[in-house]
Amino acid sequence: MEHRTIEKIAEVAQVWGAEGAALDPEPRWRTRRRRLLRFAELLERHEGLLRLFWDMECFPKREQLALRRSGSPIELALADSVFRREGLAGDSVGSAKSFFELSLAEAHAIFCGCRYAEALGHRAAPGEAVARRVRSIAAKRTLPEIWEMARGAVARWRL
Repeated sequence: MEHRTIEKIAEVAQVWGAEGAALDPEPRWRTRRRRLLRFAELLERHEGLLRLFWDMECFPKREQLALRRSGSPIELALADSVFRREGLAGDSVGSAKSFFELSLAEAHAIFCGCRYAEALGHRAAPGEAVARRVRSIAAKRTLPEIWEMARGAVARWRL
């Protein structure tokens, strides 16, 4: 019999308390960061170049969200069974934006070739370059995260 902590079990299953409520669901900002860091790891392990979008910002928002390209970083993420199980539904910019909880500017920073100096002809970049961009976005603190930290600091101060 293998013993596991509740945290380890929660990685593969939803854990419920005695009252039928989910135990400490992961905050959205933590889910976002975990997904982005996993995405960065996948990108770093990828050998070869990833195809980027070109002039994303020149398209209307609806068309930007519908963009897809074979060999793109999004297609690499979609090939990951963990991401598919967690709800990554497609290989479009809109699917990735929703799943990774990116702003349109963040999606542009990751997926558009105009942002990579090392991109070959601005149409492809090595996985490590894309991973660096993803990690920098994952490192940014979100407003809910800052709020949680402030609440914790106030709670400790009041004790």
